[in-house]
Amino acid sequence: MRSCSVCRCVPKWQYQKLLSRLFQVTNEPVLLHKPGSTERQKLDSTLDTMIINGPYHVPICIDSNELSSGQPRRQILHSKTLVNFYHASGEQIKSAIESCLIARKTWSRTSFDERAKIFLKAADLVSDKYRMELLASTILGQAKTIFQAEIDAAAELADFLRFNVKFASGFWAAIPPFNFTAIAGNLASAPALMGNVVIWKPADTSIYSNYLVYRLEVH
Repeated sequence: MRSCSVCRCVPKWQYQKLLSRLFQVTNEPVLLHKPGSTERQKLDSTLDTMIINGPYHVPICIDSNELSSGQPRRQILHSKTLVNFYHASGEQIKSAIESCLIARKTWSRTSFDERAKIFLKAADLVSDKYRMELLASTILGQAKTIFQAEIDAAAELADFLRFNVKFASGFWAAIPPFNFTAIAGNLASAPALMGNVVIWKPADTSIYSNYLVYRLEVH
């Protein structure tokens, strides 16, 4: 098997030289959130704060620019607005594609180990620092129960990011379903891990949790 000159793929036989060969993956523990538990208290507090401080603003993100376009739309929480956001214009979509293709020249030549370290750090942020915010945004924005949010936005997303380091493959458009924060984060991050560039178009009804995943990966 030869390395691809276009997408800079890594042949399987070379994987013994990579971080993925040494990195041991274990599943992220699922927290039970029993009444009175520490994690339940933290989540309840985060939910209250998120409701009080809303509505939030989610811009169109191209490079490091935060943009708007036309009239704002709403991700609703029953009669309350959780998030105001925008649909990108045709010109903004074109600009995002051009920006991705420029970034690809550098990103595709970044070593696998360096790309892996970025997403492994993101997994750690999911499982700790941003865990409760991700759970709260998924519960409020996507009408999930606490347990459904826990196995999706925390445990499964962290597992996706870590286990992807163990797997090996142009230009991607990530258009995830509305009801799984983990799948949304995985669809956008897995191709990037392999040196590709990605345009991420979240579902209108899961815009806030997807934006938080984007922000923590930027972090």
